[in-house]
Amino acid sequence: MDTVPPVSVSISEDGEYIAGGDGYGKLRLWDKDSSTPLWTFTVQSMDIKSVDLSADGKYIVMGSIDDKVYFFDKDSSTPLWSYDTDDFVNAVAISADGEYIAVGGDNDKVYLFGKDSN
Repeated sequence: MDTVPPVSVSISEDGEYIAGGDGYGKLRLWDKDSSTPLWTFTVQSMDIKSVDLSADGKYIVMGSIDDKVYFFDKDSSTPLWSYDTDDFVNAVAISADGEYIAVGGDNDKVYLFGKDSN
């Protein structure tokens, strides 16, 4: 099996959870006590550009070259929501409490989302 090193990684403030995205479009979430991911999500476009976790590890945000930002709860590999920015998503950040998500793209725009709405 080919392995691709992570392009972006993030760790929760308490060190319990680690998220990593790679150049094959796979986002993985791990518990610190296991080398086996809790779950994996794959985007078809490949190349995840940025990943971030809330401080408690409950929420994960991911951006990729499929022009979308994805928002997850740690308990499921199915996104709570996604949003099409019409250009590559180069950077994502989530507030410590997981309430707000900031996204930067190749289109010279910055987006701000609330966790409950895209």
